[in-house]
Amino acid sequence: MDNTTFCFFICGLASLCTFAIFGIYCLLPAPNPEHQKNRIPRLVLLTSGTYIAVLLIFVPIYYCNYDFGNGIAIIRPLLMSVHNAMRVFILDGEFDIIRDTLTECNLSPSLEVFYSAYCTFLYVLAPIMTFGAVLSFLDNFKAKTRYKFTFNRPVYIFSALNDQAIVLAKSIFHSHFHEHHRTRPVIVFTEVSSQDEDIHYELLMEAHKIHGICLKDALTQLDIYTKKEKIEIFLIHEDEAENVSQAVKLTTNLENHGKKQNVKIFVFASSAASAYTMDSLRYDKLLEAAAQADFDDNCFKLRRINHLKQLAWNTVPSMILDHLKNCKHHTISVMIAGTGRHGTEFFKTLMWFCQIKGYHLEVNLFDNGVCNTNRGYIQSVLRRQCPEFVEKCHLNMIGDSFQDIRFYNGVDFETDDFRILLQKNTAERERLKKTDIIIVALGDDDKNIETAVYLRTVFDQAKKVVASEKAWPSIELDSPAIYSIVYDSKKSAMVQENDPEYLINCKSIPYHIHFIGSIATQYQYECIYQPDVEKAAFQYHACWVDEELNNKDLTAEERAHMEKQKILEKKKYERFEFFRHSSMARAVHANLMKKAGILSDKEETVLFEHNRWNAYMRSLGYIYSGSPSKSTRADRAMMHNDLCPLAVLDPSEKSKDTIQIHTKK
Repeated sequence: MDNTTFCFFICGLASLCTFAIFGIYCLLPAPNPEHQKNRIPRLVLLTSGTYIAVLLIFVPIYYCNYDFGNGIAIIRPLLMSVHNAMRVFILDGEFDIIRDTLTECNLSPSLEVFYSAYCTFLYVLAPIMTFGAVLSFLDNFKAKTRYKFTFNRPVYIFSALNDQAIVLAKSIFHSHFHEHHRTRPVIVFTEVSSQDEDIHYELLMEAHKIHGICLKDALTQLDIYTKKEKIEIFLIHEDEAENVSQAVKLTTNLENHGKKQNVKIFVFASSAASAYTMDSLRYDKLLEAAAQADFDDNCFKLRRINHLKQLAWNTVPSMILDHLKNCKHHTISVMIAGTGRHGTEFFKTLMWFCQIKGYHLEVNLFDNGVCNTNRGYIQSVLRRQCPEFVEKCHLNMIGDSFQDIRFYNGVDFETDDFRILLQKNTAERERLKKTDIIIVALGDDDKNIETAVYLRTVFDQAKKVVASEKAWPSIELDSPAIYSIVYDSKKSAMVQENDPEYLINCKSIPYHIHFIGSIATQYQYECIYQPDVEKAAFQYHACWVDEELNNKDLTAEERAHMEKQKILEKKKYERFEFFRHSSMARAVHANLMKKAGILSDKEETVLFEHNRWNAYMRSLGYIYSGSPSKSTRADRAMMHNDLCPLAVLDPSEKSKDTIQIHTKK
């Protein structure tokens, strides 16, 4: 084999191998997006591989045609190959030089045929790659133009295109479309590429159905400052740290810009670290503008969306209200299977929400975890998060939150542990048979469904319920009410359509299991943002501030100073989650009392509001400071002087528990 033939053979083989490697890689299934966040799109990779392949086929062509006769002879053909490869991609390449060179070099017929056919293939493919890249650029340019020239419509911007974003965007679109005389909102998805393996074709189609604008740019690169319209931003990446980082950057930019103030930023992050970071942000100019507008709905708002708390707060009110409608006794007995993140959040919410006049709360906590110490696994977990619920698990004192908590450690629902516990002829059996509500939160959708059906069967057996077609429907068959967390929308979609009557046995009798926590329900706009609740909560906060600073014996100068202090205190509602959530908890609880028709006189209002507040503060992890004196309060140590029975409470603090506001029904 002479040098010319060898050169054609090696360069042709190298070109073919390069194209094959890049092509096969682009055809492989997409890797896990969590570990490949910043990878190069496949169109770019395939175009790069094609370019290298085209470049390699020109190397022997120019090497044979140009013998420069010096030490750098190989460099010039290489540069000419780079130049001609570029021409091929813009439909300016000439095939004559390849045909003539192959004829003059007297290659073997088989090599000449292969090389000519392969070059023809690349000559056709290269312009297609260019055309695809141009279309991709034009598509992004069109999307940018649509975003830039949209006026007089609210803008909703999402930091990613995923299942959660699509559900939320569709909720916004349909709600706005029907409420605003069939006008469409502007919905924008950022960091979207048609070649991105993370983005399924179905998601892109769903985005187009609601006329969504899909941009390749990151959300922080968008121009949101010159737009006069209301803008709502949803930082909804799977990566919570990225969401918080973008929130910090956006808030800082808005604060420095000083003009764009009608912006809401929703940050999807459930970790405690994200709460500390966002509470530490400083945006005094934006808060000042909000204060001047009396904190109305058009002001800047920064909200962290904790899906754990959101699910509990959105589910517990309807759960308890349904129970109160059919309740024949004055005990609310709740069983929680699993004390993971969802289970503990439901437990905390129930503890303060069920401080209801005329009712007594019992909570039975189950987990299969085993602690190395003698303290018990569940107690150890809860003692870290809310110690007084463990240390005062049996508390029935007038003027303090009532609670009756029982811990069942090491109970595995995949074994017969629970059945044996329920069959024992002990006080435990009688306590568990009174269960009104069961929440199944074992951390896995399939396990939750299986365990929920198992618990329905076991309780029916324990109550000796005759589950025939004639016996259904009946309240007895529905008790206890079972709520199972099922995150996957595909699994829970049909159940939500048919309510809890979807899961049935062979006799078509429903198991009556409520599925909660799916993407399809949890990411509805009315669940993410509730302006009516926030408005009522702010009124409670404002009234609390007035009570806190109220003093009739003031000079004019002191009164002016007090008014400034009131503004500063009201700003805390917008800036800090502690004040906002505390007031929202009171508003949600008061709304339940109104719907349930539970009315109280002034004295009872003080009593039960103090009970609720005590339970709420304990759910946050606060403990009693040891004395009702304000000097003993230490918030960093989470010790509060008012976390005591009502009889011990300072009389000046009792007036805050009488605050009532008028809210929408």
